Parts: sequence; C-alpha cells; structure tokens
Amino acid sequence: MDNSLIIFLHGIGGYGRYFASVAKRWQQQWPATHFALPDGPFPFTQGEGFQWFDIDDDTPTLRNARIVAARTTFDAVIQQAIDQYQMTEHPERVALVGFSQGAIMALDTLTSDRCPYGAIVAFSGYLPVFTDARMARRTPVALIHGMEDDKLPWQHSQQTERALTQAGVNCELHLLPNVDHRVSVTGANLASDFLARIMR
Repeated sequence: MDNSLIIFLHGIGGYGRYFASVAKRWQQQWPATHFALPDGPFPFTQGEGFQWFDIDDDTPTLRNARIVAARTTFDAVIQQAIDQYQMTEHPERVALVGFSQGAIMALDTLTSDRCPYGAIVAFSGYLPVFTDARMARRTPVALIHGMEDDKLPWQHSQQTERALTQAGVNCELHLLPNVDHRVSVTGANLASDFLARIMR
C-alpha cells in the first residue's frame, strides 16, 4: 500500500482522534501509507464532539435532505486531506473508512457521482437511497456491522449490501456476533485485510 491515503471519518459526537489507535496499528503494517483523522465540520448539537450533519428533530425524509445538504462540506474536508498529502492526481489510492455517520457520508459518495476513491470501509452505517443514485461500480466496499448494535441495527448493512451488489458494486458484508455500535478489534482487522487486498 505504498503512496496511499486512508481518511478516517468518525461518528456523530465524535472526534477524528477516536480512530488514532486503529491508525497507529495500521501505520505499523503500512509505513508508507498516510492517515488523516479529520473532525466533522459541525459541532454536535446534543453534546460534545462533531457531526457531519444535524440530527435534531430527525425523520427519514429530513435526514436524507440533510445528507444531501452536507455533501459540499463533507467533500471539502476530504479534499483538504487529499491536498495535504498531495494525492489529488491519485484518487484511486485514497480509501474512506467511516463509522456510523461517517460511514453514511462515505457511502453517499457512491450514489451521487462523487466517488473516484479506491475503496470504502463502512462500520455500522448504511447507504442513503436517492432518486439521483448513480453507483460508482469501480469502488470496492466493505460493510462491517456488529449484530448487537442497538443504534443502527445490522440489517441496515445487509440491505446496503443487497443494493450495492444489485448495482454491480464489488461489495462484501461482515456481520459480527457480540459486537455493539463500535469499531471492534475484529472489525478493524477485517478492514485492514480488505484494504490490503484492494489497495495493494
């Protein structure tokens, strides 16, 4: 994975540094890979940390509209990391690794003709479905979800895997027993194995 960039995308109320331990382990595996751990662009309105889009008074319709509205600021955060590590001419060497809300935003790039990236790993997320959906079939995806997740049930990833597979996306699904709403060691290992295969 020489000359690659992995951008970690935290969940709601989180910080980029929440992925620091995973990044440290992966840095030992891939010393020539860059790692970016940005904070979301907006303060979390219900506590500490940051968010990629607002969830106040949330409904499915409102959430989809907010995800669409958040695309510009999300893309700006991604582009800043790409510019920082001089990867603008090599987007295929960039991977997005998101958790929960970060995973939702990463997967959203697939459906809006905004995904030139080499891989996406989505922990405990799902694919928002819009009428303008255009799948980026060239980007492989790994969906990793704990089966004890009480915030975003694992069925969200199962449904996402079906939609992506039907659209012709190279997608794999990993459902983890006895794992709740978090990035587990097992999940992180599955993600690193996936990235090693795809981004080699």
